[in-house]
Amino acid sequence: MAEFIPYIKWTVLRVLAVLLAFGICALSIWKVNNQPSQAWQTLCAGFIAAGVAGTWNIYDINSWPLRKRSLVHTFFMALVVFPTLFISGWLSLNLANVALAAGIFVLTGAVAWTMGYLFFRGKDT
Repeated sequence: MAEFIPYIKWTVLRVLAVLLAFGICALSIWKVNNQPSQAWQTLCAGFIAAGVAGTWNIYDINSWPLRKRSLVHTFFMALVVFPTLFISGWLSLNLANVALAAGIFVLTGAVAWTMGYLFFRGKDT
C-alpha cells in the first residue's frame, strides 16, 4: 500500500479535474444547446477519461513487474469502460454487443499498451 501513497493526491486531483471539465461541457451542451442526450454522452466519455486519468499511475509502480501493472490497469479500466458502454446507451446489452465491446477493448488496449511500451521502455523513472 505504501507504493500508492505518492500518487494518491495527484491522481484524485487529476480525476476530479477531468470529471469537472467533462461535467462543465456536458452541462453547457444540455443548457445552452438543449441537447440532454448529447450531454449524457459527453458525461459518459468523461467517466472513461477519468478512468484513464485515475489508472495511468499504476505503470509508475516500479516495484511491480510489468505484467502485474498491465493486468491491474486492464482490470480497473474494464470496470470503468464496460458499464459505461452499456449505461451510456452506446451499446445495448446483448451477447453480440458484449463480444463487440470486448474485442474493441482488447484491440484498443493492445495498441495503446504497445505504443506506451515502445515509447517508455528506454526512459528512466
